[in-house]
Amino acid sequence: MAARVLQETGGTLVPPFDHPMIMAGQGTTALELLEDAPDIDALVVCISGGGLLAGCATIAKSIKPGIRIFFGVEPELANDTALSMAAGERVTIPPPESIADGLALAGTRQF
Repeated sequence: MAARVLQETGGTLVPPFDHPMIMAGQGTTALELLEDAPDIDALVVCISGGGLLAGCATIAKSIKPGIRIFFGVEPELANDTALSMAAGERVTIPPPESIADGLALAGTRQF
């Protein structure tokens, strides 16, 4: 469907994660946080497709080079990133039951 729309409109596909434009936009959350709380020394960032973590890490490190960003978090039942890192390859899992819409894609991401 996306390919058809792009062909018809001449548009540009921007994936929902793993894309420089998404990372830049998501990084504004760290920018706003550091404006409000400049003394923080570490960030805990949700892992999903990786765009939020990559964007926040890039912005935070550029503003405050000493900040620690070693803390990517994900729900225990939607831990496809942790499983993938441990296995050294992409691991897919069934989407967990959750009221959090963002978890509905767990295990289906293309990162």
